[in-house]
Amino acid sequence: MYSEEAIEGLIHKIRDEAGPYSEAKGRRVYLEHYRQSLLAMIIQELEAADKDGTAHNRLEAKARADRRYVDLLRELQEAVVQEELSRLRVKAAEYQVEVWRTKQANMRMERSSYNA
Repeated sequence: MYSEEAIEGLIHKIRDEAGPYSEAKGRRVYLEHYRQSLLAMIIQELEAADKDGTAHNRLEAKARADRRYVDLLRELQEAVVQEELSRLRVKAAEYQVEVWRTKQANMRMERSSYNA
């Protein structure tokens, strides 16, 4: 059974993880939107340098193979990992608090059934 201090610690853990989780989620969302912008910028660069009139889908394929785009995808991958780790830390602490609450409710019910 968890002590009051342990439950308080779990609540602090949830609160302390809220900042890193928010930052990780914000970074992921930003990178997802920036990915679209970067792709458009690279396509524009390729179009400006293209003298042959290459089809747009071919330019997009080249843009997706561009080192800058691939590097951004790696950053996005890391951002998703950090967001999920943070989210799971919060969920784990929440589940522990819920287990404690359930045990407390069960003890109250048991005491009331014995009129204690």
